[in-house]
Amino acid sequence: MIHLTVILPVRNEAGNIAHTLDLLLEQHYERDKLDIIVVDGLSTDATPKIVQEYAEKHPQIRYFENPKKLASAARNIGIQNAKGEAVLIVDGHCIIDSNVMLFNVSEAFKRTGADCLGRPQPLEMTNATPLQWAIATARRSPLGHHPDSFIYSGEAQFSPASSVAIAYRKSVFEKVGYFDESFDACEDVELNTRIDVAGLKCYFHPAIAVRYVPRKSLRDLAIQMNRYGRGRVRLWRKHPHTASWKSFAPGFFVAGVLVAVSILILHTVMRHVPEYFGMVRSLSPFNALAWLSVVGLGIYASAILAESIRLTGKQKHRDIYILLYLPGVFAHIHSAFGWGILCEFFFPGSVTPPKNEIGGYKDRFWYPRFWDGMTLRAWLKLLKAGKYSVDPIRWAMAVIITGLAVLLNSPFAWLQKWVYGKRIRDTKLSGAPIFIIGHWRSGTTLLHEYMIRDVRFSFADTYACFAPEHFIMSRFTLRPIAALLMPKKRPIDNMVAGFDRPQEDEFALAAMGLPSPYRNIIFSNNGLNIDMEYLTLRNVSAEERKTWLDGLDTFLKTLTFQSPGKRIILKSPPHTGRIKALLERYPDAKFIHIHRNPYSIFPSTYNLWMRLSKDEGAQNPKGAGMEDYVFDSLNTMYDAFEEDVNHLPANQFCDIAYKDLTSAPVETLERIYNTLELEGFNEVKSTFEQYADSQKEYKKNKFSMDSALKEQIAIRWQRYFDRYGYER
Repeated sequence: MIHLTVILPVRNEAGNIAHTLDLLLEQHYERDKLDIIVVDGLSTDATPKIVQEYAEKHPQIRYFENPKKLASAARNIGIQNAKGEAVLIVDGHCIIDSNVMLFNVSEAFKRTGADCLGRPQPLEMTNATPLQWAIATARRSPLGHHPDSFIYSGEAQFSPASSVAIAYRKSVFEKVGYFDESFDACEDVELNTRIDVAGLKCYFHPAIAVRYVPRKSLRDLAIQMNRYGRGRVRLWRKHPHTASWKSFAPGFFVAGVLVAVSILILHTVMRHVPEYFGMVRSLSPFNALAWLSVVGLGIYASAILAESIRLTGKQKHRDIYILLYLPGVFAHIHSAFGWGILCEFFFPGSVTPPKNEIGGYKDRFWYPRFWDGMTLRAWLKLLKAGKYSVDPIRWAMAVIITGLAVLLNSPFAWLQKWVYGKRIRDTKLSGAPIFIIGHWRSGTTLLHEYMIRDVRFSFADTYACFAPEHFIMSRFTLRPIAALLMPKKRPIDNMVAGFDRPQEDEFALAAMGLPSPYRNIIFSNNGLNIDMEYLTLRNVSAEERKTWLDGLDTFLKTLTFQSPGKRIILKSPPHTGRIKALLERYPDAKFIHIHRNPYSIFPSTYNLWMRLSKDEGAQNPKGAGMEDYVFDSLNTMYDAFEEDVNHLPANQFCDIAYKDLTSAPVETLERIYNTLELEGFNEVKSTFEQYADSQKEYKKNKFSMDSALKEQIAIRWQRYFDRYGYER
């Protein structure tokens, strides 16, 4: 048997989920090779409680929340957390008749070598109401379902994936990507279309069939069909080759009905208007259209009535109520599906947030990457940390980095060490460093820009972080050439970029080959777990911590050697969780912490990591697990931060709010100087004022979020909200 993960996307399934889980647990399948993931879309009923109770009793069951509430998002969450080599999608309200269904899935994968499996999905249930039987019967008819679909077939065969695939090898998602979360219906058809386009194999296997419960009311059926209609148009927009007259026939039908009804209403009105409008009544073409409309509607009514009689006659237990319901069911299917097509065609909707207003440069292949300044030793360490998993599309980038490392960076680093090595090692820092800390996108860069206006401070500029092992030796040779290739803005916002601008020293440490969570930028598809213990330095050995601190110390000494007599002020969000470790090496260090509204931090940080992974990565980022990465990183950092910050003396720590820095920057800076007992504020006050004036026209990024994501932020970052007094 293969290791199989069963994914159940659910929402408000309290009446069905326990039965479905029981059916899965009763399967004849090796327990250690079965993984069941339930992804709940923030249900308002008892679904979460039921699932969590099952999870406590059965270790193979795991529970995840789906803040977006979309089936596509739920499936992606399940896939990203799946332990199996293949995944099977099962809804929370299905019926599994065979206790070897999962075994049949495994057997089919092994026997056929297929990339994915399809199955029949009949709408059947015991104790169904006549309406539910009518819906199930209609959906099996060519008039109630796409006639080219295999979904009601009973023959095992290789087939197109588009209408039937429901079980996938995990390698499929590496080749074609995940479910498209801009779809709230037809997300499976859209993914399966990509599978067909990629030339992957799908095997349709009736032995893995499950039965689905039909909708309980005509209203629920209409809502479902409307979503399907909208999804079909979205599918056509993304994959134009999927268009066919059969797919859009319901749309033409509804348009025709609207025209016909309009003609009949207008014709009726005109027959009763005053006589002087009689010339209109005498127009025979209009009368002909009215009669044609009547004939058309009559043909449609006759067709669905005839099909209803035929289907009822085929039932084992003929029920007059099914016959009475069937015409109405067909009408609901056609009208709701067609209305969805028309609405989406003329008034496109979206399940994605409104377009964000995000600054930053448009990437160009010649822009320098963070890793272009690494020595060969550091580059090989980075590749090893990422398990050498460079996507083919990024092979050229890897070759360029390797070439630069061999031909330029390593020779210049050796030369700098040979010429300046002893003097750098003997350099003493000009006072304990000042660390600007806070979560990413909380305003640390803006605060850093203000503080370096005081020329008594030194800082790590972008070139020093780009080439940390040779920036002194190459500053007047390589730097001017590389500067010609630099963008004028950062990739993530409208802040000015350049080799002379301040930068996070974390990039320097990563470029030196030291362990850093920033290695996840270049290998974002590897699980986002590279060096995460270095986010706080809590769970590393004393020797590992010393090695890391020695590397930081070497970098700071090199900065001091470059700018002797100046105290260094650094900005790096990861240092937020490292206060304890930093104090081991720099006991008199001072810390300025800045906080910001979490509703602003989250989308901006998500954009940061996605954009950097795209521009700087050795892989084509899929975004798998990125939301959880953002959530968990803050909690991990601030768990350590809250433990450490209370032990700092008053003159070594200052806490400020981003809104204070932007609304009253000079006053906020004065408070920092006073709290940390820094001298010379009055001498630099006018410089601060000038820079504040230059920032008045700065355009901030704007992000939109749905209510479900906001709720998730409020729940998962509750302590941050409470600590800094932000409203949830």
